[in-house]
Amino acid sequence: MSTNWKQYIPRVLAVAIASAALLSCKKWIDVTPQTQVRDDLFFSKQSGFVNAINGVYLAMGDPSMYGREMTFGVVDVIGQMYTLRSTFGAQVYIDAQNYLYSQANVQALTDPIWQNTYNAIANLNSVIENFDKADTAIFSPGNYALLKGEAYALRAFLHFDLARLYAPSYLSAKNAPAIPYVTEFRPKVVPKSSVEVVMQKVLADLLKADTLLVNDPIGSSVVTAATLTDRKQKMNRYAVKATLARVYLWMGDKANALKYAEQVITASTKTFPWITRGAVATSTEESRDRIFSTELIFNLQVTNTAANIKSAAFQLDTTAASIGGGRSTSIAIVDYTRIYDQYETNATNGGVGGNDLRWLYLVRKYTTSTTAVNASFYGKLYQYTSMPSDAARRQPILRVSEMYYIAAECLAETNLPAAINYVNQVRINRNLASFGNAITKEQLDNEIYKEYRKEFPAEGQMFFYYKRLDKSAVPGAVQPFNKQNYIVPLPVKELEFGA
Repeated sequence: MSTNWKQYIPRVLAVAIASAALLSCKKWIDVTPQTQVRDDLFFSKQSGFVNAINGVYLAMGDPSMYGREMTFGVVDVIGQMYTLRSTFGAQVYIDAQNYLYSQANVQALTDPIWQNTYNAIANLNSVIENFDKADTAIFSPGNYALLKGEAYALRAFLHFDLARLYAPSYLSAKNAPAIPYVTEFRPKVVPKSSVEVVMQKVLADLLKADTLLVNDPIGSSVVTAATLTDRKQKMNRYAVKATLARVYLWMGDKANALKYAEQVITASTKTFPWITRGAVATSTEESRDRIFSTELIFNLQVTNTAANIKSAAFQLDTTAASIGGGRSTSIAIVDYTRIYDQYETNATNGGVGGNDLRWLYLVRKYTTSTTAVNASFYGKLYQYTSMPSDAARRQPILRVSEMYYIAAECLAETNLPAAINYVNQVRINRNLASFGNAITKEQLDNEIYKEYRKEFPAEGQMFFYYKRLDKSAVPGAVQPFNKQNYIVPLPVKELEFGA
């Protein structure tokens, strides 16, 4: 079972050329009759490296990747975030929700994730190899390290997410075969590495990126608003640290996970400040900042966000007039029983979540009836023509609240009051009451779980939360759960090649 790069390289070049058309009037790549990249021309200027890396960001925004399936699409579906309805054409997602991975319609959702992610990795490998050959004089001051750091960080980030989806979890089987970790732009067979080896390679790339990005302008004391916005759409220094926190937590290394989470938290007051209630609780739907943009560590600008949502029927419409009432044609609702439990707004839990900003402004409610079929669905990614530019066409990838949850989980056994304080900081900034220090570690763990459910709809994180902890079941699964459901199968062609 290995990756055959001969079958992917033509697709890589196609992605590269398409990306160039969007980013520059110049060719992104010049292909010889043998479809080999003429690196000497393309990478002879800084702009070549910039366009190449920007091409990867564009590719990541494709619906097959973080533009839908790796966020609010199939990964949230298998994380049981929705109550799906076949009435409006959701059968493929219903089959995915039932973990019918071998069906052709489900493979049509999951196979392109694998293929297009490795296409992006191949492009990054080409960039990294050419950094080592480049004349550093072609770069503006600081940009050689900045761009090279982004390339290494992206390569690690993409491999990590492939491993999270297609390989066993670290906790369940760290020595089991995982995925190929590809570091060369060559038409060659790359065998699978074990989960442990993949994680070590991810860490090596991230730590190299962390060193290269030490002078990232996002950390400057005089960073401008424009620079801050731009760097948040790139794998910046704090995105690297946040990913390191994720990876170390995935591996159960809580000391290092805490270390990097706290480094991000320390920078957050200036760089990732909490969203204000005024930015969310606006009188008009169009002007609400539903993604809490100030808190984003890394986000992708996805030009076709509205189309990616609507084409898969994940919302009713993109206009404000259609949101206030009526029957939703969204396939992905959340029934009242689940949504009340998720946001703690029913009588059973005392209604403690009734003032939560996420409940009040991010959940779309179609009726007040507790028996209504079309009760509600997540409105975090709604797009309007007049919405704030910082919130428009943005897909959250990493946000600062996750760092608080990671820090809390890491401290729960050794310093429970400090762990409680980290969760309380998020709760206070979501307009919820804080906890006292009387709660136990087990209660805090449950509160962290509930916070994940409230914080990460449409971001593809709940499935990975359950998988990381090797939970015996995913809450809400409508079929008997088998832990094998945590491992999405590789594309059939890949299995055939490796057989």
